[in-house]
Amino acid sequence: MIYHGDEAKQHLFEGIDELANAVSVTLGPATKSVIIDRRDDLPPLVINDGVTVARHISLEDKVKNIGAKLLIEVANKAQQGAGDGTTSSIVIAQALIKECMKFENISGVQIRDTLEYLLQNTLAALDAMKREIEIESDDLYEVALISANNDEGIAKLISSAIKEIGREGIITIEPSPYGKDEYKVTDGYESKKGYISPLISRVMGKKKNFENPLLVFSNTDVNNFSELLPALEISVEEKRPIIFMLKSVTLPVINSYLMNQMNGNINACILQAEDISFWQDERMGDLATLTGGNFFDTGLNMKLENITLDDMGTCGVATVTEDYSTFVDFEKDDKLIEKRLNAIEEDMNLTDNEFYQKKYLDRISRIKGSGAVIYIHGLSEQEIRNKMDRIDDCLNATRAALNNGVVLGSGLALYGASNVMYDSDEITKAFIVALRSVFNKLYYNLTGHTVKPELVLKNLKAGYQYDGRSRDWVISGQIIDPVDVVKSSLKAAVSVASYVMTADCIIGVKDEKMQLL
Repeated sequence: MIYHGDEAKQHLFEGIDELANAVSVTLGPATKSVIIDRRDDLPPLVINDGVTVARHISLEDKVKNIGAKLLIEVANKAQQGAGDGTTSSIVIAQALIKECMKFENISGVQIRDTLEYLLQNTLAALDAMKREIEIESDDLYEVALISANNDEGIAKLISSAIKEIGREGIITIEPSPYGKDEYKVTDGYESKKGYISPLISRVMGKKKNFENPLLVFSNTDVNNFSELLPALEISVEEKRPIIFMLKSVTLPVINSYLMNQMNGNINACILQAEDISFWQDERMGDLATLTGGNFFDTGLNMKLENITLDDMGTCGVATVTEDYSTFVDFEKDDKLIEKRLNAIEEDMNLTDNEFYQKKYLDRISRIKGSGAVIYIHGLSEQEIRNKMDRIDDCLNATRAALNNGVVLGSGLALYGASNVMYDSDEITKAFIVALRSVFNKLYYNLTGHTVKPELVLKNLKAGYQYDGRSRDWVISGQIIDPVDVVKSSLKAAVSVASYVMTADCIIGVKDEKMQLL
């Protein structure tokens, strides 16, 4: 199946429109739930998380499904950028593409270039609007509350945990064994690296939790899978998962590991050690000390073939993703940790190099870091999964707000940015419609009808904003969104709109069905 020109764009947009209409009902504080059927007699999922809805959609029409997949990519980009704002990005993309589809005699390249120009201007406007928030302020709770779809319990849980452990603290989320939602403060460490290969995420998923894992740290260049076997055998004997943090591994080693993992022979994961050279070794040594293990240093002729259970570290929960890894709840030796901290401080005092000093300070901060485990209770799998998704979004949003500030919420920051644009050409007019789409959709979800731009702009000018919870205009500043989330949503939407408007040909894959003879 091959489509060209406007016909190709139309097929893409039809798929985009179908997916966006399903996802956009989850936008705002009065979100409607989406019920998703599942195979193999599994109970249906009842959720209101936009990106989860998007990922479960597959259209029968293969060409339309290409458009749907493009929109799913928008949601993924928004989530990777700031961890939240996925539904907003889909709403913006739908509105922008819909308006651009109306153009006649405007080339896709011109549309793309103009959208990029307007995007950069809007990002600058958002930066000018933002304000910083403090960890002790009520703003933290407000950000959490909005991101959690006005679930006060989740908002209080997140804001309280962050306030107690600090902005650099590590938070993980687990199903509750205690019959209630709560958090417990513990020790925590975050490595800025995740899976050692993208291939692993295809098997383990984008995010994987390991409870009570064994931990192995080594700067060995692993060239043969047999080098890992002694440690893996210990893992099997102890009936505990095992995590390797290594300098490097070859592709044959990764393939052997994945084959054994998929066959259920092992429960293991391989991580990329953070940093390079001397600093990489030191960071692995730091984490080994925290977790009660040994760092296998090839410079000291230490070989993984000789590893024992006593050489392995451990923690309560390890969370691994494509981009980072976290470790919480250590059975640590305070004397050994104090000794290592003293050694780092002595090394730091011996150098005047600012780069080195920052490295040492970062290591000290990581070692002293604290963490929290948030335990989530629910009466069903759907309830627990829904709450964990909301908490994950909520956590990402609050961290983004703390790091880079906030702007007006409910889509009104983008609406305000649209008011300073000169709608002198068709592309700018389309962009203005897209900037206003988030608030317009949120308002429609709440009230069932549209809102006049004059009313919105009048209230913004008077210092008011719309509170979806009370369905009224209130004093500005009470409803806020992290600026990073707003910017990430907009960037992802413009990106996919540019793909669609510059597309001039679509090649679909035709299903080959077996014929019965």
